[in-house]
Amino acid sequence: MKIFQVISSLGNGGAEKLIVELSNELTIINDVTIISIKNIEEWMYPPRRIDNKVRLIQLNKKKGFDFRVLYKLFTLLKTEKPDIVHIHLGMPLYYFILLIPFFRNIDFYHTIHNTFGPHEKLFKRLNLLPFYHRVINICLSKSIYEQFTSTFPKLNFSWIENGLKEMYLSVSEESVKEDVGASRTNSDTKVILFVGRLSYQKNIPLLLNVFSNNSLSSAKLIIIGNGPIELIDQIHKASSKSEGRIVFLGPKENVVDYMHHADALILTSRHEGLPIVVLEALSMGLPVLSTPVGGVPDVITDAVNGFLAKSTEKQDIVEIIQKFSKLETQDIDKMRENNIRLFNSKYSIKACAGKHLELYKNKSR
Repeated sequence: MKIFQVISSLGNGGAEKLIVELSNELTIINDVTIISIKNIEEWMYPPRRIDNKVRLIQLNKKKGFDFRVLYKLFTLLKTEKPDIVHIHLGMPLYYFILLIPFFRNIDFYHTIHNTFGPHEKLFKRLNLLPFYHRVINICLSKSIYEQFTSTFPKLNFSWIENGLKEMYLSVSEESVKEDVGASRTNSDTKVILFVGRLSYQKNIPLLLNVFSNNSLSSAKLIIIGNGPIELIDQIHKASSKSEGRIVFLGPKENVVDYMHHADALILTSRHEGLPIVVLEALSMGLPVLSTPVGGVPDVITDAVNGFLAKSTEKQDIVEIIQKFSKLETQDIDKMRENNIRLFNSKYSIKACAGKHLELYKNKSR
């Protein structure tokens, strides 16, 4: 089977990690090409993990709607005749909306990497396009799938949970152990880790506000990620006022080492799909503390493998951190065991790729 996986760029986000790992797994028995609408840049980690068997095409998109990209995509579909075109994220979809009507012999898929809210307006427009009804939209969790299907019953939806390749500690693990250990004031200190893009979606101001709460004096926050200079400045200011309770490390390639030595992962997101960072935490046995957004409630169960806040309000997030901080060591160890068991049974990249292949093969034209 000839498969095109298309994404806007291969930056350091969850969707980008998924497309690389999914393509690597699919290429075992398929001809797989990753098409990145924007060119790769040096700071991007996912491209470094692309298997040699996976072909990579970069389309060098410029600012705005680039008609040269549209022409390049049309030419690729015309000359290479893929069986499957799988579109990830919103931006590439705007190009394919103009191409789908001309290629009836190609099966088109679109993975929705977020929850319902941010995509509602887009899908209201797509619902008006008769040819879009032949596209299968893949949601990342059952609850997100149910939101879309109830609102747009004429469109085609399916759901496949994100998957992840097993992660391994790096050669830097020992130095990370020392760094994280230095953040612990005493044996009761809990080191809470945030990993992700510093974006509006992740609600970094709320995260900083949460850790300014005096009732969390025994909790330390480590932030790993990159984003706009305005948000980085906010983090630096909060860090300087926190008396060592907030530490900003910037982007890191060896995130797994920090997950191995931290006590919990935290997300204060406004909205999500099924975040890859949550699956990374599961694979390392790291308990997850999160706002109740997107597909996260389908993965995290209170006091079993983490805690879900009642809302995206500050006090509710403070409350789950306090609950976690009061747990005994044996309770946290049990959470770790539960996460590893859950990951191995449901969220491996092998299981994810298998579900994608089954969907590709079973689609009726």
